[in-house]
Amino acid sequence: MRNNIQVLAIVFIIALQFSCNKRPNLIPEVRDIDYSNKGVEIEGKLVTEIIGAEGIIQIDSFLMVVTVNPDAQLLVLNSNTLDTLGEFCMKGNARNEFKKVYSAAYQAYRRDDHIFVPLYDDPYLMKEVDITESIKQNKTVISNTAFPIIFGHGTAVILNEDLNQRFEYLRNKYHPDEEMKQPPIVYSVIMPNKKDKEIKIFRRKVYVEEDRKREMPYGGTIKKHPTKNIIVNMFRGLDYLVFFDLENNKRFAVHQTGSATFDDEPYVDTGEYYFTGTAHGTEDYVILGYNHGEEAMNEPDRHKRKTEIIIFDWGGNFITNIKLDRRVGHIVYDELQKKLFALTFREEIYEYDLSGLLP
Repeated sequence: MRNNIQVLAIVFIIALQFSCNKRPNLIPEVRDIDYSNKGVEIEGKLVTEIIGAEGIIQIDSFLMVVTVNPDAQLLVLNSNTLDTLGEFCMKGNARNEFKKVYSAAYQAYRRDDHIFVPLYDDPYLMKEVDITESIKQNKTVISNTAFPIIFGHGTAVILNEDLNQRFEYLRNKYHPDEEMKQPPIVYSVIMPNKKDKEIKIFRRKVYVEEDRKREMPYGGTIKKHPTKNIIVNMFRGLDYLVFFDLENNKRFAVHQTGSATFDDEPYVDTGEYYFTGTAHGTEDYVILGYNHGEEAMNEPDRHKRKTEIIIFDWGGNFITNIKLDRRVGHIVYDELQKKLFALTFREEIYEYDLSGLLP
């Protein structure tokens, strides 16, 4: 009798495992949408060139540029006139200086009528720069510091305009001598005086033929709604967006119809350009720099591929897409002027007029 029970238990476990493996890998609901190659191409206007520019941040009438200039690793411009409002984050070891400025999610937010930008100082320390006060005093003003995940192993966005409240996206790097049994990615909500809350998205790890590419399907970045605790995760190796609505405890995904999925066996790295490498969040839209449209992929020279702008609302509904006239690395959108600013790999900033193109 005991042997029969043991056999039945083994059969049940095997059947359960087989059933689980047949279920979709992504736990959230997935919507298949065809969202590329639908828009018109628009021309940009070169508005400025900033030597050493690495990325751009936008909020209100501030256009901020992260640079490698040791005297001004954060340059603040007026987005209406492009006049310089201040040069901050000088290189150094003081509290108001930075060894090297990194901006993982290129985030900015308001608190008490001030504008703040969280920046990494080297890989370990995050400093919150009070942009409003810095402009007023004509020097870098640091309002707060924290020690989030190490930059380079993931990305963190700030929740509730509080440096100690974060949504973290941690990637476990590949190690040749370690067996990877779980998906090499962890999503966590960090709150003071509370146990870290981990959010599970994948049921199992994606099989990859080449060990050195085991983390490739999961690479990407995150963006947050400017005032709500809604985050979108963009993957660079697969054509997905995953939305985390922390306020309503909802999660869902958007997938480009017909493209590779997290259920494909094995995962194949095409060696082509990232699907999404940049994005900007406004009150109404998630605006993505998309590099995998048909027109772009038909151009054999990667450096000549033009970037598409794919636009969703925060409910994951596709709005439209727009084809730019060049390849760009970073984008931001000025809601008041209805202008998209794009930083090229030649350290040029182009301006695109989107008035009349968005609802």
